[in-house]
Amino acid sequence: MNEIEFVEILKKSFLKNDELLRTGIGDDCAIIQGPKGLNYLITGDGLNEESHFLKNESLEMVFSKLFVRNISDIYAMGGVPKFGMIFSSMKKDDTKNSIPIIKRLSKTFNINIIGGDFNYSAKKRLTMIIIGIQKERYLYKRSNAKIGDNVYLSGYTGLSYFGLKAIKENIDGFEFLKNHYHYFSLPKKKFLARYIENKDINSAIDISDGLIADAQRIASGSNVRLHLEQKNIPIHKEIRKFADFLNINPNNGVISGGDDYEILFTSPKILDFAHLIGEVIKGKGVEIDHLRVKNRNDYFN
Repeated sequence: MNEIEFVEILKKSFLKNDELLRTGIGDDCAIIQGPKGLNYLITGDGLNEESHFLKNESLEMVFSKLFVRNISDIYAMGGVPKFGMIFSSMKKDDTKNSIPIIKRLSKTFNINIIGGDFNYSAKKRLTMIIIGIQKERYLYKRSNAKIGDNVYLSGYTGLSYFGLKAIKENIDGFEFLKNHYHYFSLPKKKFLARYIENKDINSAIDISDGLIADAQRIASGSNVRLHLEQKNIPIHKEIRKFADFLNINPNNGVISGGDDYEILFTSPKILDFAHLIGEVIKGKGVEIDHLRVKNRNDYFN
């Protein structure tokens, strides 16, 4: 059973009709109707030691990842993060030392921490819930891509993938890539200023599991096919340097690597603030250069 199939089971099992619920299971956030043309966006995501981050990573790195993973969901749906709750299990000293880090990050991202829970355990396990707000008229959902839309990407993918590869293989140098993995990053403020509250955007998703995997989610949710052009998918110069150093093809990591938290979106308009990488066409799934891609490893393996 893949994730899309599992989500469909959850929808059938738990999703109930409610006049205040605009969107439930199956998108980046749940959407609950608010007052005066506003919606509340609610999302939650977690991190487990040695599954989502390395054992020797600092608390600063781990909590930075936690904030970014959750904030990106709010941004992807065109919202602004406002409130957060943190639930953690970790060693007693780590719990104490995490407080100033959480305080600093909440100030950086302008999020008001309103609650949570702390427990003690040998390994770190963290979960965060964020509540954002969104204007009703600017509602970006995975399920709203239209045939004829252009497909856009906010920035570079593959940076975390190659950063982790450099770390695990003990390759000297390439600190830019390593830092990108350690801290993650969000789309640039310049992009967000033109993306949020943009009436020309139809559908969107953040890139958490890889460009192909998340493109599949838009395709599935909207019952369309996303046709992507490999030559138009941007590759960061540091990835090219790293690939040249190892004499490998960078394309697989760029389309399959996760944890980049850029935004993939569709629009019927020609937009100049993101990379145009394809179009929405009739059909199902994702294709690159007219080659159907069924999963993230099909294209280059």
